Amino acid sequence: MISKDGIPPTGTFGQIDQMWFRLRSITQNNNPKGEWSLRLQFLESHMLLIPIFGRGWITVDGKYAELRAGFAFICLPGKLIEARLEGSGDQRIYILRFDVFGQRDLPEDQEQTSSSELHIPFPMEGEAAIASTITYSKHCEAIAASMGNINPLQRLHAQSRFYELLSDVGQLQLSDTDAVIERVKSYIEQHYREELSIRLLAGEAGTSERHFIRLFKQKYGISAIEYLTEYRIRQARSLMLPQTNYELKDIAAYVGYKDIPYFRRKFKQITGVAPATFMRNAQLKMVAYHGSLIGALLTLNIIPCAAPADHPWTEYYLPNSLILYGDQIDRGKGTPDGSCLVSKQHVCTAHPH
Repeated sequence: MISKDGIPPTGTFGQIDQMWFRLRSITQNNNPKGEWSLRLQFLESHMLLIPIFGRGWITVDGKYAELRAGFAFICLPGKLIEARLEGSGDQRIYILRFDVFGQRDLPEDQEQTSSSELHIPFPMEGEAAIASTITYSKHCEAIAASMGNINPLQRLHAQSRFYELLSDVGQLQLSDTDAVIERVKSYIEQHYREELSIRLLAGEAGTSERHFIRLFKQKYGISAIEYLTEYRIRQARSLMLPQTNYELKDIAAYVGYKDIPYFRRKFKQITGVAPATFMRNAQLKMVAYHGSLIGALLTLNIIPCAAPADHPWTEYYLPNSLILYGDQIDRGKGTPDGSCLVSKQHVCTAHPH
């Protein structure tokens, strides 16, 4: 469905047959054995980058992405871009600049005497997986040969081949970076007991190690290895609860640490207390008689099992709780001021001084 001003909706190929395209130019990096760069510039037209060999990067309006063989990258007009292929190996990339046109809807009885063409955005932007690098390479070679010919019919043939290349866009699949990183995060949670490395995780993401490190930290605010450590420590804490009777060495081994001293250091780094202290505190059932004590207990990783009985949500917890006041424990309501609502199991209390 076309909008009132005749522009096909973006983000879909449903109206791509109502667009037409004009290839402005096609170039290939001049130094296949060395670095290639595209200086910082605002785009006046669409740009399609097709790396055949090599790896590099591109920034679009300051946002970083990777350039790599097997993936095309589409940039829209008006974007500020900069790109580079790095390394000393074999490198090849094609850069195609093109325009996209549409036509405004006109009433059937109105002659199209005035120009109703307008530039519109291509319905895809960013990185997309290429079904066949070889196919795209052949397309580009043929287009480049015809585009440079002095025969206008050959140049027309170049435009025709460019349409063939774009017809393969329907076979492209946009890379969902967030979904890929989420999948790697789930992989960490499922395999945290194993030896995991950045190289392995980047392989799961299908990207370079440097790019993976950047993407993971950009999404979660911490590195993948930091997330692995925090997840392991969370699992270790769950094994230190009072109802468990595991030894520290067994807990460390279970969550993926063979080195006990290293596990102790990481545990204290994450929780703020040593594992032995945490396990000892987990055995305590503390009752705080005053709100000012709660923060101090939480700092020590001690969760109080009591709260003031005059709190608004007391009625909600009362059926499964006991009322504590002074040295007495009683069931029921109507306790004096200063009484506490506690769980049915406790071993000690904390008083303000």
